[in-house]
Amino acid sequence: MTDTTAPEHESTHSGVSRKTVVDAALKCFRQLGPHKTSMTDIAREAGISRKTLYRMFEDRPALVNQVLFQLLRGMGSKSAGAVAKYQDVKEALIEGSIENIRIAQEEELFQAIILNETSTQMEHFLVQGNDAVRAEIVKIWAPVFERGRADGTLRNDLSDERLAEIIQNVHSLVLMRKDETESAQRAFLEDLLWAALTNQSAS
Repeated sequence: MTDTTAPEHESTHSGVSRKTVVDAALKCFRQLGPHKTSMTDIAREAGISRKTLYRMFEDRPALVNQVLFQLLRGMGSKSAGAVAKYQDVKEALIEGSIENIRIAQEEELFQAIILNETSTQMEHFLVQGNDAVRAEIVKIWAPVFERGRADGTLRNDLSDERLAEIIQNVHSLVLMRKDETESAQRAFLEDLLWAALTNQSAS
């Protein structure tokens, strides 16, 4: 599968960067809605041909995944701020996660894409991600990882990247359970996320 978060500024012979195409897709998605936006609409907005568009992104899911990545990165500062409010490791992981999930739920375009785009590639991206996605998650959670290892709460056998992958997996599951209340989310996070990341003796 093509890496859908390849360098944004990589240009084709047309001189148009991947970022230009992603920005065009974002604009079309916001104006028309994801389900009504065609690849032709995006190519026209980016000022390129459909043929050039498909040389840059092998298919629609590959482009949609890059749009999701752009939206996730745009939510990064809010997400980091939500996590930073909690000094206690458990509160950061549980309450910070709930706030991160709420931030994603309040991003209307992100939710519209999840609800309207159906592809195995997108589901794989949401649940498993890739190196670029995990790097963004590590940036948000690194201070919590450091405190958790220092006080013996978090498992030392898990790298930052593996911790980030588990967080993404669990957050994606919660997002898909869109009818859940915060109390139900909290119980779910304690059963899955807290149990997966912490030492057995952690309270």
